[in-house]
This record gives sequence, structure tokens and C-alpha cells, in this order.
Amino acid sequence: MSTTDLVNMERALKICGANQELFKDLMVIILGTIPERIELLETFLEEENWEDLDFQTHKYKGALRNICADQAVEICQSLEVAVKKKDLPKSKALIQSLDENGKNLEVWFKGGEWKQAFLEPTNT
Repeated sequence: MSTTDLVNMERALKICGANQELFKDLMVIILGTIPERIELLETFLEEENWEDLDFQTHKYKGALRNICADQAVEICQSLEVAVKKKDLPKSKALIQSLDENGKNLEVWFKGGEWKQAFLEPTNT
């Protein structure tokens, strides 16, 4: 999984109106919630609370869409399918993938390579 593919920066620029501070603020907010969200997903899975697991996965997917984190959104979509099937092993593996993806997002964001997208001319 390439870190350059974690966020669709072309779409993020459009959504944020090429406002670097807005994107930064969104990233800080969402990255700050990832550990709690993952813990919540793991708890609901452990309890086999499929309804709340589905709801929280859907909420997380929406937050990730706000920052155009396409890979994580795809993982959430797969998790929603697994949850609807009550597939415990698949759901567990997908939550682990979301956790890893969140850590990669944090490394990518802190590395600052995303800032370059705001410096390049856009064709919007």
C-alpha cells in the first residue's frame, strides 16, 4: 500500500477549495479520533454487536470521505459487507487493516508531503 495513494489529493483540493488550513484542520480532527474509533469497532466486534458495529463503521467511512481517504473508505465498505454477513474473522481482519491504514495516514500527514499539492497549480 503506497502512502501516496492514501488520500486522493486532487479531490481533496476540490473539496477544500484549495484551502490548506481547512484540509489540515480536517486531518487533525479525523486523525485524532482514529484510535478511539478503532477501539470502539473492536469492542463491538468482540461483543458481536453487529448493529452498532455497522453504524460506527458507516460513521467512520463518512469521516474518511471528508478527507478523501479512498483506501480507508474501501476498507470500511468491505467491513460493512462483512458485518452484514456477521463474518467475525473477516471483520476482525478488516478492522486491523483500518488500524494500519490510520497509522499510515498519520505518518503520511506528519511527513508533510501533502502540502506540495497545495503549491502546485490546479486545473479546477
